[in-house]
Amino acid sequence: MRLSAEVVRRARLSENLHSLFVQNMTGVVEVFDVKTELNSCELRHAIDGWRKFMSDNQLRFGDLLHFTYVTQQQKIA
Repeated sequence: MRLSAEVVRRARLSENLHSLFVQNMTGVVEVFDVKTELNSCELRHAIDGWRKFMSDNQLRFGDLLHFTYVTQQQKIA
């Protein structure tokens, strides 16, 4: 999953690439590595292992997800 520019900015991923913690609705927290991708000469950031998260949480294409970024813990919940 590609991360929005706002998440990249808030998490300071352009300055320091690091893992992010994602918590699902039942409170299970998973750690995801963040990778960079070059797309049309533009650097983008993406979560590595997102397909597993989708499978584990029975998500399908078209499902609506809501994320809240918590800066102190570098957590997307």
